[in-house]
Amino acid sequence: MLVRETGHAPFRAQALALDADAALSEAFPAILGNCLEHIQRNEVAVIEGHDPETLHQMRVGVRRLRSALKLFDAVAPCPPALQDDISWLGTELGAARDWDVLLASTLPRIDGAPAGANGLLELNALVQKIAQAKRHAAAQALLSPRYTRLMLTLGAWMLETAPLLDGSAAHFSRQIMQHLHKSLLKRAARMQDDDAASAHRTRIATKRGRYALEFFHGLYRSKSTRAYLKALAATQEELGRHNDLVVAGRLLQELAQQQPQAAEAVQFARGYLLAQQAMRPADLDAIRAGLHALRAPQLRH
Repeated sequence: MLVRETGHAPFRAQALALDADAALSEAFPAILGNCLEHIQRNEVAVIEGHDPETLHQMRVGVRRLRSALKLFDAVAPCPPALQDDISWLGTELGAARDWDVLLASTLPRIDGAPAGANGLLELNALVQKIAQAKRHAAAQALLSPRYTRLMLTLGAWMLETAPLLDGSAAHFSRQIMQHLHKSLLKRAARMQDDDAASAHRTRIATKRGRYALEFFHGLYRSKSTRAYLKALAATQEELGRHNDLVVAGRLLQELAQQQPQAAEAVQFARGYLLAQQAMRPADLDAIRAGLHALRAPQLRH
């Protein structure tokens, strides 16, 4: 810990600057290494600290890593065993993060309700207890041999694979960004108000495009890159708020089954959040129009 100089403060993704003429063999370890740093610099804070943001940042790091691996899948497919371990880690962190969001962001929306005090203190206490248990489980996962093996194996595979890659990062990224842009527009065109899964798929496509451009942004013209990233971030945030309510409904349903004595408070909370979702739905038409108006980012040369 002293050598690594890590602490309990959240560590966020660091900007990655690739040279315009970077080779793919250079971009691959730089991008994956950036994701690994994002994950590993939050280890101590998740294990020993209590700040929900540290766990959130580590989960984002895992998501960025998974997105990066998908980008390189055609030229450097990740071994299935590594994929399984990364999925396991994402599941462990995701379970804890979902309950953190419910506790810190979603349930507080009910405070202003006329009947909001009816059992909500008890409900908050139950959710807090589960959130703490899930965080403890996530910390134990990070202390496990499986996690250590994952980090070592992934790092070794990355370094062994990088020299085998041919071509320029610019050429590779242009193909990737064109594909992701088309995929995003296709997902957006298929969104429907009565199909939460369609909005979720668009949010995932938005996230993949955003992460990819953040990885390769040094190869692209800064003005078009900033505008593109800003639009994707706004879309991701808007659809994310909608998704938080969907996840909250699922978690509260689980809670009602596990804690029958709190069923009345849970049902009140679910009903209130569903009503809030119905009153303030995501404007899918506006999101769709905004995405279709986007111009794909242009390489520097």
